Amino acid sequence: MKFENIIVGPFKHLLEYKESFHVGGPLWPEFQSQTTARHCRAGCPFDTEPSYELPKTTENRASIWLGPACRHFGHQIYDFSGRIIPTLRESDEEPILIGLRTGQQSLPPTIAGVLNWYGVNVQRVKIINTPIIYKELYVFPQEEQPLLKPNKQYLDSLEIITNTNYPNIKHTEEILYISRSKMHAHMAGESYIEDLLKLSGIKIVYPETLTLKQQLGYYLKAGTLIFSEGSALHGLQLLGRIKANVIVINRRPQSNLGLEDFLPDRVNSLNYIDSVKEIISSSKITGLPALAFGISIIDHEKVLEELKKYGINLYKHFNYATYMKVLKKDISDWVTEEIKAPRSKNPGSRDRLIYQLKKYDLELNS
Repeated sequence: MKFENIIVGPFKHLLEYKESFHVGGPLWPEFQSQTTARHCRAGCPFDTEPSYELPKTTENRASIWLGPACRHFGHQIYDFSGRIIPTLRESDEEPILIGLRTGQQSLPPTIAGVLNWYGVNVQRVKIINTPIIYKELYVFPQEEQPLLKPNKQYLDSLEIITNTNYPNIKHTEEILYISRSKMHAHMAGESYIEDLLKLSGIKIVYPETLTLKQQLGYYLKAGTLIFSEGSALHGLQLLGRIKANVIVINRRPQSNLGLEDFLPDRVNSLNYIDSVKEIISSSKITGLPALAFGISIIDHEKVLEELKKYGINLYKHFNYATYMKVLKKDISDWVTEEIKAPRSKNPGSRDRLIYQLKKYDLELNS
């Protein structure tokens, strides 16, 4: 789609459900009647019309709007990367516009790794951190959208990109565990479960310590991928189709991160272990629990039993006393960090934490 004399600005709000999920980028003409040009979920616009003062700068060169850059790895892929393939297919020279949050000056590492995977020439990228008028602006459709299944042609295109990055990859039957134990929001006792997995010959992968390309190389080769539910799962969206069986241990009750939309057509099989007993958390400003930042207490018996069904027997090395010791330490360490966060000062946060910690003979010391 081609537009003329369009103001493009930075993002006032991004990923903020309370304010708006998406406020920034191009001010499309007849905004409310636009669909394809706007950010969509399930085929429907999921953004809010931005407003800008009239910019003093005008760009005459034809350019292409790609979308926002955000620091959240999962959302960068799930929400904001669906225009990359059609943009590269239709154009190989015009500047590509990426919008930043107001006040940001450079691309976050999340999108830099994604652009590198797709082979985007960084010389083409123009960051938007102040409003500019574009005399001629193009935008291509989101070929993958949240809450919609990808089509065959799109997955074929992803496989071409994957084969370009890894032309000689060899599939194995290796089992990998994709961990969150070093992240703030994780499962209490996860590091102990990892120790048991290691004793069973299973490799532990910490995505935050790897480049995006390294992560995806691991996923491509593996026979089974066991994920601690989190953003790392969205890395699979970049691969097209892989031969792995995927098992997701949920950190939040019945959470699937939209996986049923984008993942079944990409992997050999997809299964969940839903074993969350509770999530210790602060409160949001609304008073609701801030589950996304909480530490999850899982039903370890259910996890061990479900893994056994997949041929992974951790019972032979499991020690309940050791597990509980690690679990309590994880909770204590999490609390130490959580009370530094502004949300811990929200109304109800302190009382919520005190109540939840009592169950584990722990106290809130600050």
